[in-house]
Amino acid sequence: ASAIPNDTDKSLYVNGGEVTAPDVTLATGNGSRTIEAWVNTTNGSGVQAIAGYGTPITRGLFDLRLYNSNVLGLVAWNDDHYFTASHPLTNGQWHQVVAAYDGPSQTLKLYVDGTVIGQATLADALGTASNGSGVVIGQDSWQLREGLVGSVDDVSVYGSALSAAQVAAHFQASGNSAPAAPTTVTATAGA
Repeated sequence: ASAIPNDTDKSLYVNGGEVTAPDVTLATGNGSRTIEAWVNTTNGSGVQAIAGYGTPITRGLFDLRLYNSNVLGLVAWNDDHYFTASHPLTNGQWHQVVAAYDGPSQTLKLYVDGTVIGQATLADALGTASNGSGVVIGQDSWQLREGLVGSVDDVSVYGSALSAAQVAAHFQASGNSAPAAPTTVTATAGA
């Protein structure tokens, strides 16, 4: 099945595997860029690499990762940033995950399901360089470990930092919706 309703292409199930694509046209150095992907997993423990590229030197990577059930992170190497989503991303539903980096301001924004979940200014400019592996989907890009256990679909890398409005528009156009807040909450004393 695809992350996007009525989309005829299929998603990719990765469980220890990966897909690579050449990175020769991708933003390097401190160039602005965005990685956007759709993920569907029920594995809520550990580190799961979604997609990325670069070299493992300080601020030489651009790797999007999921930690446990609701923490999304961008590994730049020695200047990593993590933000917590308001809901689990490991609920067996499709979720849009986005890392957008604006080079001139050195600002990183992470999004889940069309909404920004965090923003940070990097300590210095990125210096992303190819490591020869290309863009790696489903594993981290430098050791091919910490893979995603689940499905990934419609991975895109842009040569600009998508705006909040663009990310939200992509999510809205997908036909998916963010999880609703619980309607009934119960608590047991002493539990």
